[in-house]
Amino acid sequence: MNIFSKAPYRLTASGISDLMDKYTALVDWKISHIITGEYFCPTIHKLEMEAVTEVESILDNIKSGNEECMEKLMYALLLSGLAMQMIGNSRLAFGAEHHISHLWEMTVINEHIDALHGEKVSVGLIMYLDKYEKILQTIESDKCKVIDNAEFETALLKDTFGRKGLYEGILAENGESL
Repeated sequence: MNIFSKAPYRLTASGISDLMDKYTALVDWKISHIITGEYFCPTIHKLEMEAVTEVESILDNIKSGNEECMEKLMYALLLSGLAMQMIGNSRLAFGAEHHISHLWEMTVINEHIDALHGEKVSVGLIMYLDKYEKILQTIESDKCKVIDNAEFETALLKDTFGRKGLYEGILAENGESL
């Protein structure tokens, strides 16, 4: 770990920035699961949240180059990559802030840009925080209710096919899978 604690702080800060943005990515993943039924693994979610929360709690010690804290940062960064491999996609690690960062990276692929990945991700996060805040306020004000995907689909089927007398047939044919 000594090599990591001696690295230029800009590199360390970029890694921290990339990791801290996991909060929004993990929330996006959970919301997507609720709304669309996307695969969600509570165990992996918990592992990621614990790693990110632990790093957040030791930020001052990381900045001072504490080797044990640097090891925890590296563990959290590696865990993120392993977690993506375990679920087979990058959903738990990439939210809107990563998408904007990747867009910038693709746009300037043939030009030099003096910004590290974590720096670009943090700028993307700053751009989207206002949007996340507005979404949260809308949900909390009951103007927009987040409901379970199954409830939504059942209600949609009933609204769409109930008047035509087809809803009962759909239920009979699909049984418990609805």
